[in-house]
Amino acid sequence: MNRRISPAFLLSALLSGARVAPLAALVLALLLGGAAAAARRPAGGTIRGQVLSAGQPVSFATVALLAVPDSAVVLALTTKEQGRFEFADVPAGTYWVRVSFIAYRPLTTPQITLAPGQALTLDALSLQPSTVALGGVTVTGSKPLIEQKADRLVYNAGSSQTAAGGSAWDLVRTTPGVITSAQGALSLAGKQGVQVMVNNRLRRLSAEELAEYLKALPGNTVESIEVISNPPANYDAEGTAGLLNIITKHRDDAGLNGTTRLALEQGIYPKVTGAANLNYRRDKLNLYASYGGTNGKYRLNESAKLFYETSVWDQHNTVTRNATSHTGSVGADYYLSPRNVVGVLLEVSAANRKVYEDIRATAFRPGLAPDSLLRTDVTNGINTVLGSVNANFRHELATKGGSLSFDLDYTPYRSRNDQAARNVTWRARPDNDRISEFASANRQRTDIGSFKADYVLPLPHQLLLESGAKLSLVDTDYDLRFDNIIDRQKVNDPTKTNQFRYHEAIQALYATLSGSAGKLNAKLGLRTEYTQTAGRSSASTTAVNRDYLRLFPTVFAQYKISDDQQLKFSYGVRINRPSYSYLNPFVYYMSPYVTAAGNPYLRPSLSHTVEGTYFFKNKYSVSVSYQRVLDPFMQLAQLHNETNQVAFIRLNTNPRNIYSASVIVPAEITKYWKINAVVSAYARQENLTYLAARQSYVKPTITATAVNSFLLPKSLSLESFVGYSSSYREFVQEYGPQFDFSVSLRKKFENRSSLTLAASDLFFTNAPRYSTNFPNQRGEYYNTRESRNVRLSYAYPFGSQKIKSRRDRTTGNQEERGRTN
Repeated sequence: MNRRISPAFLLSALLSGARVAPLAALVLALLLGGAAAAARRPAGGTIRGQVLSAGQPVSFATVALLAVPDSAVVLALTTKEQGRFEFADVPAGTYWVRVSFIAYRPLTTPQITLAPGQALTLDALSLQPSTVALGGVTVTGSKPLIEQKADRLVYNAGSSQTAAGGSAWDLVRTTPGVITSAQGALSLAGKQGVQVMVNNRLRRLSAEELAEYLKALPGNTVESIEVISNPPANYDAEGTAGLLNIITKHRDDAGLNGTTRLALEQGIYPKVTGAANLNYRRDKLNLYASYGGTNGKYRLNESAKLFYETSVWDQHNTVTRNATSHTGSVGADYYLSPRNVVGVLLEVSAANRKVYEDIRATAFRPGLAPDSLLRTDVTNGINTVLGSVNANFRHELATKGGSLSFDLDYTPYRSRNDQAARNVTWRARPDNDRISEFASANRQRTDIGSFKADYVLPLPHQLLLESGAKLSLVDTDYDLRFDNIIDRQKVNDPTKTNQFRYHEAIQALYATLSGSAGKLNAKLGLRTEYTQTAGRSSASTTAVNRDYLRLFPTVFAQYKISDDQQLKFSYGVRINRPSYSYLNPFVYYMSPYVTAAGNPYLRPSLSHTVEGTYFFKNKYSVSVSYQRVLDPFMQLAQLHNETNQVAFIRLNTNPRNIYSASVIVPAEITKYWKINAVVSAYARQENLTYLAARQSYVKPTITATAVNSFLLPKSLSLESFVGYSSSYREFVQEYGPQFDFSVSLRKKFENRSSLTLAASDLFFTNAPRYSTNFPNQRGEYYNTRESRNVRLSYAYPFGSQKIKSRRDRTTGNQEERGRTN
């Protein structure tokens, strides 16, 4: 594990049988099985027809061929100019045909039975409009804002007004059960470190970088956000806190489509965001591209009161950040045949930040006058670039619902942070005044390569087998140079200069089997991951190597009590591996009195989660869950009483239990007023052993969100968001309550464009206070960000608005990309 990863190295590793024999054997079996299935394929038939509305042909309507009984999409296309369509090369079997078109009610035919080689012509399919005008207000049928499905909660953000004028970050912030921190970190139902995916592809950046990326992603391109608290075995086992999967909108017909958006935002400082996306599909080729950019100035205020044994420090930190970020992607899908498609996807995300910190602290002994005054000025120049190249192939088997797919990925990540700090200390005696300066240069280089294969095979008796394999390789270099500034000259300090190299290889296999019997649907899964890691620091002669094999079983069951009532049960085991920076033992100096360091001995944490949900009328739901987390790890501010310093450390803590419950209640007060409310409660239970002291606690917490939507005359609509979280605790840190009230007003125009005026956190109460109260460890903290702002945005869609955009697909290295920071 001492070679740098490159596309050539990844390919050679895949072809060598030394360490990937199980994967190679499975991939070969999948290939041979798929080829054999294709060879046995019988002659296909055709299904043709025409779509009409009020006797007139409907062009560009979406027509899908669905398998009976599971409604799996076998083929999909769009009607031509005369509303005609034809499915060719269709295997014999029983199907439904479903037609959908914007502003019309979906239409599904009765069951159709097709014999081998048969040519079947359907009667004309007539669509009915779905929009009704009431008293000057247009009411159009839409998805419910919140849906509770069998394995996930779906927040249909496309139905939210926040999507029209805001960003994807605004939608994540208002997702039920999600709590955001001042630094951009996410938590869900008391669980820290939520992983975020976009179209099934993980965006694993640092909390701050992820927030910037999502702020550059236009909200009006988001269709829904899936909250997956207990993912099945076909997902990577990484992430004990669950997943947020952001699904972007997809059009239905061939043609040209695009959307542009410009937003101006005013908080303490102004900001501007621009975005555009473009899709084009013709015949067998689908092209797509997108861009989003943000430029602005940001303010973060941090206050801390630190109680050392012999003194108290009152500290105030003002952080001003000038930031520019760009995200872009370009890709193509080419349909070799109705059952084979190949695609490529290139993505780049780059950010440039200039951060200025003005730190002022007063140190005094209790009951006495100030002993000393400190001022530290810190400047950071931070540049990051995250790239991704994905090549993929998908083959639809002759067996309905069967498929074979492959993904090859390469992801480079580069970052640099140049820091300069000047610290001045004024003491009661002038001859004790002190000035110190230092500079550091931090470089990170990470290369990730992966290959994965997935196989889906329908079996007799309504069973479905899903299986797959994955190999991922990671190579990371950290290089830190620390210089003291003496007489305006840099003098290297070898005791604080370091290099850290980390290598990781993960081999994974999974299989799931699902089926139904009467009113019961069930899915059983098992994933196994073999992990090899090696880390070495230039400051140490000891390498930290680990090899471990873990099994991750999953169980899902759903029972239909009646047409209006259902029960769901799930169980799963997950793993949370430390990010690469958490394993890096570098001591990073944020100021002469504040440091941060990783821990190469951190152990991955495991979680066992059990969840049960009761559904009523597919709208209301009550969920309860229990999670046991083993070896959880976290970052903690540790006070050193001997030196009056604060060190941010990473450590494993004691096992914890998390009990949670939630209720979803949607309500339609009138035709013009809808409410979607979610109330959750959870309790964390821990028995702490920290700094030779023991402490036990059980901390209950309540969170609640409510979205009010109003339809107004003259194509106006109003939406308000109310969010509340009571106090909660994590290890030795206790957090105060948070409250958020936001409102937006949108105007739609005849050219399909829209203008939105929005105000966020009107009462400026979405800023947490937290404290540490433990023997010899007492501190009070209060951080405020620019959560209160006003935003004016304009969105304009152009071209055909019914285009079918790129396929949803999961790239092979979605887990590893998230641990680059």
